[in-house]
Amino acid sequence: MSSSENFLVDLTVALIRKKKLFVATFLMVLCIGLGYVLLTPSSYKYVTLIKLAQDGEGTLLESRDDVLANIESRWLPEVASAFKDGRGYTPKFNVDFSEVGRTHFLLSTVAPSSAGDGIRWFHQSVAEKLVVSQAELERILREKLKAQIKAAERAPGVGQIDNASESSESSAIEYLMSVRGRLEGIQSAEAKVIAQRSDDPIGIGVALAVGLIFLQSFVAAVVVVLFYYFIQRVNGVIRNEEGRP
Repeated sequence: MSSSENFLVDLTVALIRKKKLFVATFLMVLCIGLGYVLLTPSSYKYVTLIKLAQDGEGTLLESRDDVLANIESRWLPEVASAFKDGRGYTPKFNVDFSEVGRTHFLLSTVAPSSAGDGIRWFHQSVAEKLVVSQAELERILREKLKAQIKAAERAPGVGQIDNASESSESSAIEYLMSVRGRLEGIQSAEAKVIAQRSDDPIGIGVALAVGLIFLQSFVAAVVVVLFYYFIQRVNGVIRNEEGRP
């Protein structure tokens, strides 16, 4: 008989002789696993999408690295502190942030639905700080462009064809139109979505989790029985060795 056949025979003998231990281990692991699955609330993903401000040529008013640095080092700690002061406990969830394309940032949190109100407040607060910061940069840029427009309109040659060459007039008008276009093309920062919850929970479904728990319970029971049977066989060999003259 081959070694694999011997193993299968030993396994079958062990399971038959220790069927009570097998059933007890199987049921214990099964109850623990099912209890964990049924009592642990499902987690969902909450996302907030923020569009960054751009100038009239599509360039961000603030680099993405600077935005990330502000979120991580300033606004997240500030909002977390305000959350604790207002609610009396620290947030029991994490807020991750990442870039989406070239002009958007995404805040995401995975947590049970019971934390939804706190997550919405947290995301809303961070989004407001980012939008306010971007709005200030936009205000500065608008004032700068308006000043350039006024200076260009007062420049000699604009609207005075008789006193300026046609080429100078054309260049001045093109410059003025370019600046006005940049001013009109500014895109403000805005929060597109605030803490939108995913429809389905994160992770595997309940049915699949239950199936895996049954499988794990069976494997655990087999391992326990084999280990117990192995210990008994070793003890028997030791006793036989000690009983020899």
